[in-house]
Amino acid sequence: MYPKPLQEIISDCELNGWDLVRGGFIDRIGPDGKFAEIKPISEKESIFSQFPMAGFFRTPMSSACPNKVCIMKGNVEITPGQHYAKINGQTTWRWQGWNHPQIAPIEEYNVQVHHFKWDSTCIERIKQVADIRKEYASSDEYLKMYQSLKSTNFKLDTTDIEYVFEYCPTANFENYKNWSKLFNKIISI
Repeated sequence: MYPKPLQEIISDCELNGWDLVRGGFIDRIGPDGKFAEIKPISEKESIFSQFPMAGFFRTPMSSACPNKVCIMKGNVEITPGQHYAKINGQTTWRWQGWNHPQIAPIEEYNVQVHHFKWDSTCIERIKQVADIRKEYASSDEYLKMYQSLKSTNFKLDTTDIEYVFEYCPTANFENYKNWSKLFNKIISI
């Protein structure tokens, strides 16, 4: 979800010499913290209504990186997972973080990346990645997440304040009321 029309953001980047726009994840989960089964999309069953709980469980649970490069010029090299950009051989995080001069100012330009991958099939995928046991696959992170989810019978506690979940069944940048709070947390990581 973009804070402004996409074409306006791109024009502002061109005018100001910014090469990329950053954002962060909002984890989407089914009702009552369950990993929902995806149904065919219709007027009554949007992806947002199927995953009405919006929050942030993955980073607190497994130390996953919540940062995303969301818009970039074609010459910008990005790291695996599209978490950071590489400029002059350094990641934007290591060099000047979120305040890098080639990044659009995050106070005004930040993108909500809604993560709808937490469906009923993801538990097996999480376990498969954990079982790879290789750094390139972030297996340690996935093992931590799998063990944590297993301990709660594969249901998330949507009342856990660290996860900043709220009911948010429709698509709109302003719908997730905790975005400013969550984004400040993301940029501090």
